[in-house]
This record gives sequence, structure tokens and C-alpha cells, in this order.
Amino acid sequence: MNSSEVTQNICSNTSNVIYPDQYPTTSMNRRKNKDNPIGKKQGGRKRAASERHKLIERNRRMIWSKHMKELSTLIKQQYITKSSKISQVNLVKIAGDLLNNINLRYENESVLPSYLTKDENHFLNVEVSNSFLFMTTIESSIYRIIHVTDSIDRVLHITPEQWLDHNLLSFIHSADLFQVQNQLISLTNDTTRKFSAECRIKQGNDSYSSVIINGMIKQVDQFLKPVSKNEQGYSVFIGTCYLPLINEYSEKNMCLYKNPQSLIFSCRCSPNDWKIFLIDHSRTTFPFVSMDIFYNKSILDFIYIDDQLYFYQTLLKVTSTSTHDLIPCRFLNSPMLVEIKSFINPSNQQIDFIELTFESINSLNKIRP
Repeated sequence: MNSSEVTQNICSNTSNVIYPDQYPTTSMNRRKNKDNPIGKKQGGRKRAASERHKLIERNRRMIWSKHMKELSTLIKQQYITKSSKISQVNLVKIAGDLLNNINLRYENESVLPSYLTKDENHFLNVEVSNSFLFMTTIESSIYRIIHVTDSIDRVLHITPEQWLDHNLLSFIHSADLFQVQNQLISLTNDTTRKFSAECRIKQGNDSYSSVIINGMIKQVDQFLKPVSKNEQGYSVFIGTCYLPLINEYSEKNMCLYKNPQSLIFSCRCSPNDWKIFLIDHSRTTFPFVSMDIFYNKSILDFIYIDDQLYFYQTLLKVTSTSTHDLIPCRFLNSPMLVEIKSFINPSNQQIDFIELTFESINSLNKIRP
């Protein structure tokens, strides 16, 4: 055998040899490479990677299961199904249909972030700004006020502290007291009924404002939170009081519901063109002026010409700084003190409307010491 044949034979034998770093460690050759440090290192890395992957998958399944349970609870509140269990595929499909119905509810209108149209959002803002909620006890026919929301200041111009621990009936006009008291007594005899009454209620300046009170009897706990029938609690009267945003009052009702010594005009106008779109008839006392002349007219049209520039500058300041101001002016040729407030829409954080309350300086001097 010559040297070339020896070399060829060696090459053919060494070509079948598997080196440790030529292939990764597997179950077949792990026993062969158990004493090989390189094989041990590679096996440890694979096991660590496998453990990390298992942990990630476990967390993903837990999060998925949690969200699917929440979605199932929401869906079952909307749909009554014969089966107590809905498959995850159907849950996702139903949720998608609900979202599509919400998004397509007003295709031709701009929908606000709260999924209310501009008309709905504006209506709610106006209604909420003219109402407040309160709670009273119903023991021994004494309706002691135990809770009242801060918005009472917007409606009656008094603080919640001025109402707390007082009898609700002490704020009702004497002419309406019998009606309100009888309805409350009937309500305590039949707790399933609902209360609704139109009456006059005392304001901060000791005058009376026409309001509507709706309410019912509820069971609450010591924290004034509603409880179910089988839980311990006590009965309270929960009512909402709001201004009746109606279009007009007859002259007779105006004499009954308003303070004859005061001269007040309260309205709301647009922040864009200052046009009046709402008049608060529950406070306005202009018995000899038709309210029709104000609607869709700029508030500046009714300000004395020498006062218009200062009045206009104040309107701009209030809308730009989102504050309120109190200035004197001549409104319908009468000396007035006007309070100007801006109200921000919580959905888009923009000025929704401007509220102006004019009160005669002469009547202020007569009423207030």
C-alpha cells in the first residue's frame, strides 16, 4: 500500500466521525456527550428557553381567561340565552356586533367620545345643571335632610350645609305644603309608589322658585348606599329637584312664583355668536316683556350702546379663561348687575354655553340691606 492509498483510507474513515460542535445535543446522543461540557451548556440553554416560553404562555392564558370572563358577564347582561355558557368565539362575535351597533348608531352625525350625539349631550348638560339630588329620613313624618349634592347651589343658590339636618317641608311654600306633605305620607304607606310634585321652594334670597321634585323610597346602609331587601338598612326618601325648563309662564303664575320686588332676567347664549337659545323662566321676572323677542337674538342687541364694548370684552374674557365675572350694565335701558358664567362641555373640554343673570340694581338695593 502506497502513501496515496493510506491517505485516502484515513480520509474515508474520518468522514464518518461526528464532532461535538457539529450537531446540537439531542436525546439520542445526550448519553454520548454527557461528559462533554459544550453539550451540557447547550442543553441548559434549551431548557431555560423552554421554561421561559411556558411561563409566557401560562401568563397569556391567565390574562385571556380573565378578560373572557369579564366579557361573558357583560354579554350575559345584554342577552338572555338558554345556555349558561357561551363559547369564546360567540362571545367575541356578539361583542363585535354590539360595538358595530354603537359606532353605526348615528352614521351621519358626529358622535362624541361618550357615544352621545351633540343634541343628547347638550340636553343632558342643560338638565344636569338645573337639578340636584337629596335624601331625607321618613321617621315620624319628619323629613330630615341627611344628604344633598353640591349642585343645589346652581338651582337654589344656597349651600348644601344650609339644607342638611333641616326638615324638607320647612323649605316648601305654605301654599304647596299640604300637597307635598300628603304625597309624602302616601308614599310611606306604599313604598312601591313614586313621588312627583310641582311646588315652590325657598331660594337663597328668601324668594321662591318653581321646581319639580321626583323621588321614591329606598333602603340604604349607614353609608347611604342602596342595599337589597334581604340586607339590613333603613328607609329613606331619595328625590331629585330640578327647574322646569318650560317655554312660558302666564302672568298670573309669574306673580305667584316670583318675588315681585325683584327684576331678574336669566338666559343662556352661544359662545360663538352670543345668540340666546334658552331663557330660565323659573327665575326671570319681566312681566310686561314678551320673551319671544329674545330668542335667537344676540345678547348684545339688548345692551345699551355705550356699554356694548365693555360687555363684549367681558364676554370674550369669560370664554377665553373659562371663568365668571360680575359687571354693571344697562339692560333694556334699566341699570343692572349681570353675572356671566361659562360652562365647559366635559366631553370635549370646550365652552358649551354662556349663562347670564341680570338683576336690577334698584331691586338689589331694596331687598338687600
